[in-house]
Amino acid sequence: MNPQDNTPQSDDYDTIRAKRLAKMMGSGSSGAVGSPGAAAASASASASASAASLAPAGAHNTTQKPKPPPAAAAAGPQSPVGTPSAQNKALLLFANATPAAWTHQTLAFVFHVELNEAAAAQKGAVFLAALAQELTQEGLGTTLLAADMTDRIIHARLSRPENALSVSHASNPPLFDYLVGAWKRCREAHRRILSLAEKASSASGIDAAQFKTLVETRVNFLLSTKELIVSYSGLVVNPDVMDMFPQSDEITKQGAGYIASKLLLDGFAAEEQLPLEFLNEFTARFENDGLAEIMGPVINSVTASMRFQDITTDYMTPIRAFGTLVSNKAIASVLISMPNYLPPNTAARTFELLTILGPYFAKPCVFNDEQGKVGQTYFASGNAFAETSNHDREGQDIGSRNFGDVESAMTNLRGTISAVQTSLHGLAMSLIKSGPTFREAVLKFFAEAITVNHARGRMQVDPKTVGTDGFLFNIGKVCLQLADPIMDPNFSKIHLIEPFHFLRASPRLPQPPSTTMMNADDEFLASQRQIWAAQNANVAPANFVTDVFVLTLGSLHLGYLSSVRQFQDFVKRLGEIQKEITRMKQDRDSGAWATAPDRALKEMTLKRYQTQMDIWISHRLVMTTSLLDKVTVDQIMRFYNLVMMWMIRVILVGSGKPVEGIQWAQIARGNYQGVSLIPFPEQVPALFATLPEWIFEDVVEFYLFVCRYKATLLENTLRDELLLFSVAMLQSPAYVKNPHLKSKLVEILFYFTLPLYRNRDGSNAGPRLDVVFSTHEAAKQYLVPGIMRFYVDAEFTGASSAFYDKFSIRYNISQILKAVWEDQNHRLALIRESQKEDFIKFANLLMNDTSYLLDESLGKLSEIHKIQDEMDDATTWNAMPQAAREEREGVLRGLERHAQSYVGLCNETVNMFQYLTSEERVVTPFMAPYIVERLAAMLDYNLTTLVGPKCTDLKVKNPEKYRFNPKSLLTKLVDIFLHLAHRNEFVNAVAKDERSYKKDTFYRACDILGRHGLKDSRDLDSLREFVGKVEEVIRNTMVEDEELGEIPDEYLDPLMATLMEDPVILPTSNITVDRSTIITQLLSNPLDPFNRKPLTIDMVIPNTELKQQIDAWRKQQKSGNATPMQTD
Repeated sequence: MNPQDNTPQSDDYDTIRAKRLAKMMGSGSSGAVGSPGAAAASASASASASAASLAPAGAHNTTQKPKPPPAAAAAGPQSPVGTPSAQNKALLLFANATPAAWTHQTLAFVFHVELNEAAAAQKGAVFLAALAQELTQEGLGTTLLAADMTDRIIHARLSRPENALSVSHASNPPLFDYLVGAWKRCREAHRRILSLAEKASSASGIDAAQFKTLVETRVNFLLSTKELIVSYSGLVVNPDVMDMFPQSDEITKQGAGYIASKLLLDGFAAEEQLPLEFLNEFTARFENDGLAEIMGPVINSVTASMRFQDITTDYMTPIRAFGTLVSNKAIASVLISMPNYLPPNTAARTFELLTILGPYFAKPCVFNDEQGKVGQTYFASGNAFAETSNHDREGQDIGSRNFGDVESAMTNLRGTISAVQTSLHGLAMSLIKSGPTFREAVLKFFAEAITVNHARGRMQVDPKTVGTDGFLFNIGKVCLQLADPIMDPNFSKIHLIEPFHFLRASPRLPQPPSTTMMNADDEFLASQRQIWAAQNANVAPANFVTDVFVLTLGSLHLGYLSSVRQFQDFVKRLGEIQKEITRMKQDRDSGAWATAPDRALKEMTLKRYQTQMDIWISHRLVMTTSLLDKVTVDQIMRFYNLVMMWMIRVILVGSGKPVEGIQWAQIARGNYQGVSLIPFPEQVPALFATLPEWIFEDVVEFYLFVCRYKATLLENTLRDELLLFSVAMLQSPAYVKNPHLKSKLVEILFYFTLPLYRNRDGSNAGPRLDVVFSTHEAAKQYLVPGIMRFYVDAEFTGASSAFYDKFSIRYNISQILKAVWEDQNHRLALIRESQKEDFIKFANLLMNDTSYLLDESLGKLSEIHKIQDEMDDATTWNAMPQAAREEREGVLRGLERHAQSYVGLCNETVNMFQYLTSEERVVTPFMAPYIVERLAAMLDYNLTTLVGPKCTDLKVKNPEKYRFNPKSLLTKLVDIFLHLAHRNEFVNAVAKDERSYKKDTFYRACDILGRHGLKDSRDLDSLREFVGKVEEVIRNTMVEDEELGEIPDEYLDPLMATLMEDPVILPTSNITVDRSTIITQLLSNPLDPFNRKPLTIDMVIPNTELKQQIDAWRKQQKSGNATPMQTD
């Protein structure tokens, strides 16, 4: 068939065309577009612009004059231009062109078509042979393109069989591209007319009124033509009707998705091939006429392209394309109505892929780097097998990488991450700003994304069953940006956040049944929800501020904080492989591999470990870049400052205290404005008790993470909110059921006492964060009482690891007390605490810990010494079987780990004893009879261990490796003796210690201290004087013991086998013991030692009768009238 002979021969042509027009015009567009006759009537009054002003060179035929226009078209207005000047020539050409000529030239320019074959060939235009033939058959044999045939022109151009060719070129582009090009040329013609109109406003000799009418007429024609073009552009991509016109199979398969291919071009090309103005007109045209059928596939196609991107590829193109779509309200409406916007019953792992928004949040991130692609892109190492490593400012191993290069790469990667998250925030805001329906759709997406991933909050989780780190992390960052307006430092919008939100029947984030509450069980939570629902039957839905607040809480909980936990586990694994590599290198360098039969295997294993470690280091750097980004940390810290103040407000509201008018920023700084704040009310309010515990835990976990890995990020930030929250919770222990949460608060405060920076040798240096301890009013008043209370409470955490946990907790507390000891406010606070009855518990536990840790530390060092001696005997050692040697080496490594821990804890506990006993006002509680004797025995025993006959057992290689400094430890023990030497109670207690006290031990200690210059002569004389006092008491005691003789069994304490001074009956077992004995027992364990039943000191009953018998017996023995003991 002749390609130019495409005149419809079928009688069905009119029927097809009518259906097409009905479909195309069904949306109620203007009459000029809907009716070709109307368009023609509008255009018939037009006049033609010059070719120079409207079309490029060659766009019209200057050698052939158009035929006279029809009578209707010739009835145009009179020329508005008089005698022209030089500057008015362009206006003259525009105004004096005949309507028919202008219309022809305009349509030829816009559509690149002609009805004259020769003219088409000359101009490079398309000859519409079928339309020319059709017009001839109708008796309209004209070669001019007229306004009333605009619709037929477009239809004829789109109906050419050549359009179905698979290979397109500039003269025959895909139909959608052709129509977009026609629209752009129509817009260009419009702009040129407006430019002429602007010039005409200041030109002379022009009839302004007539010229204005002419411009309006021709502009209206162009606008009508553009509308018609837009209508046809919908037909060529609508899957339901696009087969009306010949198109290639490739284009047909894409359908409306072809629009997506234009959006996915780079920014300039996308605007060139699919102008935003065209897209907006296209959307407006089909908004109520099948827009969903067209734009649905476009949205899916753009989203599909996003699924194949990552942070190292062209991720911004689909994000930008999607942003273009959602910025249009009509398209956004299609988006949130699509079934895959939030498909029901979607599993957590597939949620981020199957939902429309999911891939945009999941793909452009740094966490999903299982193959190390991001790490190798940004942090590639030049030598994975280098023998030495470099370190960053925090002392972290960075392999052979240059520190400056690492810092530069981090900066670049953070810039990329920031750009991604800013774009994602832009997408969310485009939807939110479109109206309440769209805002709710965004909130539902975030809520569902968080809810389906609740399993990420568990300690152990299978990563294959939950969403990826990057997905939740990016959602969290967007939520943080949404929450930014409510995170102002004055907390001016805190009143908008519902204190009762988690009591709602349907909160924005429903909590799983396994959720632990702050201080409530499931039954109490259910009852409180019923009460709240009954009292608030008609309560309005949660406001936007509350929704954003809650979503940010949830997204950080399951996103950032979950990634933090995985990061910390990863760092531990990295540390293990680093230790193994170090051990293997030591074995290799020692020559142990030289003769080993498996030397090659060992070398290969070492290289494999080194390669793996280098990949892991790069991955750790990637995660550090994101998790410890200063901007991110600052955002989260500001948010958690708000969270802490909100929780305090929840407590006040729940306790019925007025909160109106409170300046929360002032509360945070310690200005309570008359509010009774610390301690909190004794009765824990239900509003606070029913809060999910993870809210509290996330706050402390975040601060702990930053303190552990990059505390310098906190250097220039206010820490008032955290300090207020910490001391308030420590002073109100009933509010936090989980003791581990309080221990984490203490650990954060401990990190505040450490220097922020490191010297080249790795030692700590520089400023500390604990300056706030001395400036914040709440800290000055409540910090010391709070941590001393928790020192006691830590004894009974209820966990299986409680025995060992308490030492870590108390180590942290000892560091805090040491940091504030020289501050007079804090010292006075400690002295006040020492005058309270409960201080005796603190003193008892401090003594218990000191005794245990000294014993364990010195015991472990003795065992290490023994194994080291074995290894030094080369003959015997080498004669041992290899398995036996490896076993002993394993035992040694275990002993070394324990020794490092115990000695470190011991040093700090003894140090705390030293400075506490230096303050006379604190000493008195330690002189209680049930404390002082045990204290004396503990000090005597450890002094004997350090300087007695077996002290050589403590000599180990590299003692600094275990933080063991025997001279320093001896000095501190002697200081404690000297601090207490003036107290008769202590002198008497040392004298009673028959097991460990020996005067020769003290004299040997004096000799060591003097020889090494550790004490001056005055202190040594004081120590010798103390020994003299003890010896005198011993002599007097021996005389008294001789007077008493053998003590009857009924007068002996059943636990201590000593004469009872104040016998009391234990009501739970009906056994009599000495009061001091049971007090000592109850201080450590509130149970009857004979039957393990609960017991408190106020329950014991004085055994008055027995005491009278003992007193009488004692008097009788001393008087010399004792009855001789019966002997066999």
